[in-house]
Amino acid sequence: MPVIGGLILAGGRSSRMGENKLLLPFGPARLIDWVAARLETQCTSIALNCNEAIAGLPALPRIHDDIEGHAGPLAGIAAGLAHFRKHQPDVTHALTVAADTPFFPENLREGLEASIETAEEIAVAVSAGQQWQPTFALWPVGIEDALRQWLSDPENRKLRAFIARYPHKTVGFAAHSGLKGSGEASIDPFFNINTPDDYHRALGILEGMA
Repeated sequence: MPVIGGLILAGGRSSRMGENKLLLPFGPARLIDWVAARLETQCTSIALNCNEAIAGLPALPRIHDDIEGHAGPLAGIAAGLAHFRKHQPDVTHALTVAADTPFFPENLREGLEASIETAEEIAVAVSAGQQWQPTFALWPVGIEDALRQWLSDPENRKLRAFIARYPHKTVGFAAHSGLKGSGEASIDPFFNINTPDDYHRALGILEGMA
């Protein structure tokens, strides 16, 4: 049975928000707290990939990218895999989620884990519109060396391009429904918050889910 650690990817700069979106009020606390709590229910432990020095973040293991040049989410994943390999050697896979996507499926782990047939496979989430969501994936810890080799070429930064090189499965997740209180009949669980308008929409969705 896989032993799965959770990794929140929060290495971005929040440039379109104009302030750090991790600390935005959301539900009873902040966006990062909401995402961490949602992931904690699905994993044996969780860690946070965050490159900025920000006060007030949750008391989680903090992992900084160790590849120079703002190499994107793949660099955060590589750092996370190294963290689990070094500090939690029993962890066989990392379940990654984006820090700005508060409504990701509560059965994300279950769906991705059920799809893999070998220890080497990557499982990646797909939205109801058949769009890949590669920051929401299950990664074998043993793929770290191959990932670092890929990232040694500065032209290699795309998640999907890396995943396509290896055995992988895609898993579809349905839209959330029953959100009429928010004015929306359904919502893509991978809807993410990039701008102030997105944030206000997310607050309305959250109210509709209550």
